[in-house]
Amino acid sequence: MVVHKNAVLADAYPSSFKPVEHKMTDIKFVEIKIDGDKAKVVVDVFGEYKSVGLAFDSDKIPPSELNEITNAKGYKMSPEEQKRFIEKAEKLPKKIREYKVKFGERYGFNLTKENGEWKITSETFNFLPGYEP
Repeated sequence: MVVHKNAVLADAYPSSFKPVEHKMTDIKFVEIKIDGDKAKVVVDVFGEYKSVGLAFDSDKIPPSELNEITNAKGYKMSPEEQKRFIEKAEKLPKKIREYKVKFGERYGFNLTKENGEWKITSETFNFLPGYEP
C-alpha cells in the first residue's frame, strides 16, 4: 500500500524526491564455488537509503481531503481524472519529509576466467524476504 501511495505522489510530483544517502551496512557471502576457470558467488547485501522530498502536510489538510488523496487509485483513473487529481494535489499544503528504508538483496554471479582475469558472465538479483518493495 505504501508503494502505491508513493507511486501516486511521485506522479503528482515527479522531481520532488531526491536520494541523499545510500549505504551498505553488511555483506554476507552465502556461497563461493570455484571449479577451474568457472566460479559462482552468491552474496546478500544489506543497507539503507534515505531520500527527502515534498509530502503532503497532513496537519494542514482536512481529513476528508487527506483520505481522498491517500486512497487514490491512479491506475483506475481516466487521464482526465488523473489530471484533476494532480491539479488538486499541487494546491495542497506540503512539507519536506525524510524517508528511510532498509534493504536486503541477494545477488548471484557466474564468472569465467579469461586471460587470467575473472569476468562476470551472468548475474541474478532478488529481494530478500521481508525487504520486498
